[in-house]
Amino acid sequence: MDGMSGMIVADMTEGAIAPSVTLSLDDAHVYRSKIVEKCVEAERHILRLLAAKQLTWSPKAPLSQKIECLKEAYGKEPSNKRTRATLALLAELGSLSDTRSELVHSTMSISKLEGAQVCVLRNAAEQDNSYGVRSILSVDRFKAILKQLSNVANRLGQVPLG
Repeated sequence: MDGMSGMIVADMTEGAIAPSVTLSLDDAHVYRSKIVEKCVEAERHILRLLAAKQLTWSPKAPLSQKIECLKEAYGKEPSNKRTRATLALLAELGSLSDTRSELVHSTMSISKLEGAQVCVLRNAAEQDNSYGVRSILSVDRFKAILKQLSNVANRLGQVPLG
């Protein structure tokens, strides 16, 4: 948190922003939609794994709770390469589910930063923050999140049942 402005900013731009890259609000909405779709795909795989392990969970439970339930179950299994890989994959999805949550619970606007257009997320839950800004995403960051989430969803689909 920046003490001078009260603004919370998680700079998700990861490095310099290319001034020539443009981002419209429509583009940002398309990226958000694609990211949410990949999260749904990953959650389907999570549900498949939960069912295969005969674990119980509330159907209305957030994705993060379902991930934690699976991590706990896999953590009790004998440690081997497959179990360690699955636990790492679940941890990676956990961090991405935080990003998904941020995207779906925020309004988006486009601003200029370092000469480039970026998407500014204002989270509705940030009542104590007069600005509500938590994240700033460049086109490159949107693409990186989407690529990482696609990779995680694909790898989750390959986790053997049982």
